[in-house]
Amino acid sequence: MNRRVVLMLVAALALAGAGAGASVLLRGHAVTPTGTVVPSAHGVFRVSYDTSLRPIPINTMHTWTVHIDDADGRPVTDATIQISGDMPGHGHGLPTAPQARALGGGDYLLEGMQFQMSGDWYVDLEIQAAGKIDTLRIDFTIS
Repeated sequence: MNRRVVLMLVAALALAGAGAGASVLLRGHAVTPTGTVVPSAHGVFRVSYDTSLRPIPINTMHTWTVHIDDADGRPVTDATIQISGDMPGHGHGLPTAPQARALGGGDYLLEGMQFQMSGDWYVDLEIQAAGKIDTLRIDFTIS
C-alpha cells in the first residue's frame, strides 16, 4: 500500500469515531495526536490543525486551531494569516470571512469557519511571518 493511501486511511480512521453527523476525509495529510500536519507550498512553514467540532459540520459556525512552526521546528509567534476557501466543484467560496487570532506559542484560532454543504472543499492559508510568506492548502471532503 503506498504512503498516500495509508495516510488517507489513518485520517479517515482518526475521524471515524469523532461523532455523528457529516463526516470528513482529509486528503494526503499526516494525522498526529495534536492534529493534522501540512507543509506550506515552499517548505517555509509546517502547520498542524484541528477543528473544534468533529466531524466538520455543515451550516454550523466553528473554529479551527492551527499551530505554525518554521522549517526548523520553532513556533512562529508573529504570523499574519489570511484565510480563504472554496468548493471547487461548485465554484463558490466560504459563506463567511474567517479571521485568525494569535493565542501564543505558535497557536492561532481561526474563527468563523463554516461550510454550507457536503462535498469537496479546500481551505487556503497565506502565512506571513519574520519577513517570509508562504501558502498552504488543506483539502477535504465533507459527506
